[in-house]
Amino acid sequence: MTAPRLTIVTVNWNGGDEAVQNAGAVAALALRRGDVELVLIDNASTDGSVEKLASMAAGTSVRLVRQSVNLGFGPASNAGAALARAPLLLFLNPDARPREGDDPLEPLLTAAAREGRHAGFCPLLEDAEAPGRREAQESFQFRRLVTPASLAREMLLFDRILWGGGFRREGRYLDQDRSVPFDVEQPAAAALAIRREVFLRLGGFDERFTPAWWEDVDLAARFAGAGERFVTVPGSRFVHRGGSSIAAEGRLVEREYRRIYGRNLLRYAEKWWGEGSLPWVRALLASGGAIRLALAASGFRGDRARKVTLEAARGTFESAFLSIDGEAR
Repeated sequence: MTAPRLTIVTVNWNGGDEAVQNAGAVAALALRRGDVELVLIDNASTDGSVEKLASMAAGTSVRLVRQSVNLGFGPASNAGAALARAPLLLFLNPDARPREGDDPLEPLLTAAAREGRHAGFCPLLEDAEAPGRREAQESFQFRRLVTPASLAREMLLFDRILWGGGFRREGRYLDQDRSVPFDVEQPAAAALAIRREVFLRLGGFDERFTPAWWEDVDLAARFAGAGERFVTVPGSRFVHRGGSSIAAEGRLVEREYRRIYGRNLLRYAEKWWGEGSLPWVRALLASGGAIRLALAASGFRGDRARKVTLEAARGTFESAFLSIDGEAR
């Protein structure tokens, strides 16, 4: 059997029918191409999706690995990368899929073959809810590496409600022409291709960032430190819904998500800025959570939206008082 040119690694945790349908679309594309393999890692799903994935994979070259516990995104992705046979990896979230009738893989392979200066290649994400409007995905997908100043602007909402519109546009590459390639410091791992040799040499995702969030920021920081670079590939596009880990029954609720996100931010700060940064990062989390609680309680949104926002704000505030291990201090 000819070795594949690209290995797609997808991690599922209670992804429901959406994950099954998206994996099926990716598997069908891989089958048509013949030079792509798909590795599915299931993190002990309990919603029936793993059984449906197994049925979909039966009789195909798709490799499904069923974990007995939820390893988290980073460790499961590392497990998938360890099984990969191709020189190029594509980490693809289960809530992302190719556009109908499109092949987003060929542009990635072409860029990797042509571009010796880059080790990472970033497809563009489009909004699943409104494919013609990509602003939400554009804001989410690419960022410059976080700094203490940019963290403060984001946590205190300066980038949204005060003078920081320009900071946000620059910090999230919103001033870049998406039709041409450009270098990116910190791409989201929702759809991210990386040369396998480089990924393994850098140690993969740091498995301390569990179950998810900040592991891709940490990888981007190590990329930069090693002199490696990411570039966008405009010809490669995936439709991405986003928020799948907190969107359905059996998955994370908003408050829990924000607590995990804040705790992993503290882990990132300790690793990259030193233990001395933790007091002011905690102060930012507490202040940011309090500001969001006040805004949510003001009643300017509908009841359902206000409840979700309140839960998120509570989680952000509470994360300031967690140890890095996740327990209350």
